[in-house]
Amino acid sequence: MYKKLIVPEVPREKSEVLINAPELRYRRLFEATREGILILDAKTGQILDVNPFFIEMLGYSKEDFLGKKLWEIGLSGNTTISKQFLKEIQSNKFLIYEDLPIERKDGKLLNVEFVSIAYDVGSNKVIQCNIRDITGRKRVEEALAQGAERDSVVSILASKLVSSNSILDISELVLESAERFTRSTYGFIGYIDLEEGYMISPAMSKGTWESSQINNEANIFKKSGGQWGWVLNNRQSLLTNTPAEDPRFKETMRDTIPIQNFLSVPALIGPELVGQVALANSNHPYDNHDMELVERLATLYAIAIRHQRTEDKIRKLAYHDPLTGLPNRALFNDRYALTLAAAKRYHKKIGIMVLDIDHFKNINDTFGHAAGDVVLKDFSGMLLSILRKTDTVMRLGGDEFVIMMTDSVETEHMATVAQKVLAATRKPLMLHDDEVKITTSIGISSYPEDGEDIEILLKYADIAMYHAKETGRDNYMRYVAGMETRVFERLS
Repeated sequence: MYKKLIVPEVPREKSEVLINAPELRYRRLFEATREGILILDAKTGQILDVNPFFIEMLGYSKEDFLGKKLWEIGLSGNTTISKQFLKEIQSNKFLIYEDLPIERKDGKLLNVEFVSIAYDVGSNKVIQCNIRDITGRKRVEEALAQGAERDSVVSILASKLVSSNSILDISELVLESAERFTRSTYGFIGYIDLEEGYMISPAMSKGTWESSQINNEANIFKKSGGQWGWVLNNRQSLLTNTPAEDPRFKETMRDTIPIQNFLSVPALIGPELVGQVALANSNHPYDNHDMELVERLATLYAIAIRHQRTEDKIRKLAYHDPLTGLPNRALFNDRYALTLAAAKRYHKKIGIMVLDIDHFKNINDTFGHAAGDVVLKDFSGMLLSILRKTDTVMRLGGDEFVIMMTDSVETEHMATVAQKVLAATRKPLMLHDDEVKITTSIGISSYPEDGEDIEILLKYADIAMYHAKETGRDNYMRYVAGMETRVFERLS
């Protein structure tokens, strides 16, 4: 687009000074000036003269200009602009087009500042046009504007990433920005799963997998092949606009998207590989500006993923036992509150079991506390394996655990669960090549029979557990009223 500025007419006395200037002096200036100059017949628009610099600027010969109309020399084919321009000149106006596109002979477009002034030469009116190439300046301005916009987006994105609540949100925000600024059709973003060791992609551009005709994305990322695998394996950015000629694309897997151009950046924090941002099929050739932006976004992504993982660890430590990974008392209480509300609404029962490993101190004294920790972790894993997903297992502290059973928790069901726990506990463990046998004692209470306050239910189950120990251990007992005074009954 161009911008037109109209200013008042040039005083006639100034025009006369120009007309009466010595011919030789004017010719020298005309030939030597370092901007293009055209002299037009104001009535017909034909070019009467052109200086060498303008000939060089557009790549024509002088003969290509002389006798031609102004709109025949490459005003981007915009005849309307040229004729309107000439019409205004004929009205003795002084015009400035601050940004006018002009086409070179080779088809390349230039952005020029176009200044024209009409004056009389005898009985004829001529127009002098001074044309200055501002293409370089315009590109710098555009680059600065784009850079400022990108800096703004990166700054806003950084604040959003810190406040994001999930890795999915983080991934979608970064991918959307990367695709928008690089004008890419396809893209995905992924992080390295610390437990599995391969990349997981929470966010992909719409249609990525539909277009690739691949049904199982997990298989792709597990194999770590193709161009995106090259980026991960080498921890280097990859930019190519000729993928068919790029040796790094030799391992591209079948049925993937036909790639016209490709840009991918590893998400790194120092030497640590966190993930990757990959883009394909932009509507323009990728360049270093695109790669620089995506590298900044990938760094933000890596920082955000690490921050999220740290937050996850903090949340997990706040609600889980650090040794066994089981829920701690805080999380257990929250779950009990929800379970109690549901039990009241649907008239369900809740079973509470307190378990204590018999003679656990002997294990610590004989094999050491590290071996004792192994036993505790194995014991918690065993409990999880025999219970339902709706049940909750908590480590209360030391070698004491709690099980909360929901739904079908009649006396018979609690007895069955207790028997399964006792049988599983009796299986020998291997510690330092030694076979170790353990047993456990279990106490049971339930809602609503024994109350609804969790502290009361835990207290009653704990009393029943100690009575089980007093009867020889490796046993389970249900709390009954008065058991505090050593009145108890055995489940049968």
